[in-house]
Amino acid sequence: MHIIGGEITYECLGDAPNNQRQYRFTMKIYRDCQGNGAFFDSPAEMAIYQGSLSNNNLFATFQASLLDIELLKADTPACVDKFPSNVCVEQATYVF
Repeated sequence: MHIIGGEITYECLGDAPNNQRQYRFTMKIYRDCQGNGAFFDSPAEMAIYQGSLSNNNLFATFQASLLDIELLKADTPACVDKFPSNVCVEQATYVF
């Protein structure tokens, strides 16, 4: 598997009973599906660090659930003429 991109988005779900905000994160990972690499992790191991890039501490670890794997097609008008016909991309969606 060759990872070729990804994105993380979040949504505020409101306040929990302890007056702390709750969020739902969605992570999408894109891979070249023509290789003989590994499958998407299920679940994916995640970690949150607190601090700066040069001075940080582990804040929390958790697992992100694999929600869906989808084969993407370059069939939108903006993409059709920019990609060879043999391009194969899979998208895995995780939520946490």
